[in-house]
Amino acid sequence: MGVSRVVTFTGALSGTSTIATGSGPKAICISGDGASVYTANYGGNTASILLRNTSTGALSGTSTIATGSNPSGICISGDGASVYTANYGNSKVSILARNTSTGALSGTSTIATGSNPSGICISADGASVYAVNLGSNTVSIFERNTSTGALSGTSTIATKSTPMGICISADGTSVYTANNGASTVSIFARNTSTGALSGTSTICHRVQALEAFAFPQTVPQSMQLILAVAQSQFLQETQVLAHLVELAQLPQGQALMVFAFLATVPQSIQLIMALPQSQSLLGANSCNTQK
Repeated sequence: MGVSRVVTFTGALSGTSTIATGSGPKAICISGDGASVYTANYGGNTASILLRNTSTGALSGTSTIATGSNPSGICISGDGASVYTANYGNSKVSILARNTSTGALSGTSTIATGSNPSGICISADGASVYAVNLGSNTVSIFERNTSTGALSGTSTIATKSTPMGICISADGTSVYTANNGASTVSIFARNTSTGALSGTSTICHRVQALEAFAFPQTVPQSMQLILAVAQSQFLQETQVLAHLVELAQLPQGQALMVFAFLATVPQSIQLIMALPQSQSLLGANSCNTQK
């Protein structure tokens, strides 16, 4: 694991020093007080506990603590009292108490998640922990006891295919998952009183292979459709789906695979106008094909 210093004014990194961890570290976090760094060691089924010099940034220490099988994610509470690992191999979260004076970890308790959790995050208010479950395409929602760090709850919410990463906004109102299998981000609203999540919308990044459709013969029809669908550089899945239902019913509709992106409405119209009238193409967001 490399240790680098951030230059305050430029953001440039320098340094080549490293420190050993357990086997196969896959995730890392740092305490709010800056005194401790922790890694989740997928290959060793441990978390490494590293002391940080708050003046130099140097790390020291060789201690580890056992986690569940194949920890893939790790996070620490804002109050510094709890560390959690998402254990991919046994589908559990390990709950570790942290000594805020020494940075030492203790504890062996766990709580079940969905299948194969690959990431984990905690809300700024310390009241909620969320694990993203790669194997079951869900997020597990846990209530956290802010006094003891204990977790409770069994509820989940669906994501798109193969979610691998998760984060929460600083104001606690939004949670997002990165869905590797669907090339999307799932967008959830968070109830700041209960920690519950809601929402099913997704968004695709424009840099990806996109699906296009050949439409009936006239440019005006294609232009009308492009204006209806391509409202911005990023299209919400629900908007696209509604239009694709219409497009599938068009005579002479034919699915084509292309690697292009009609980034904006003006560019889309320009491209449409440049095509022969016998084959006008509409670039559609590939979110609609993902389950």
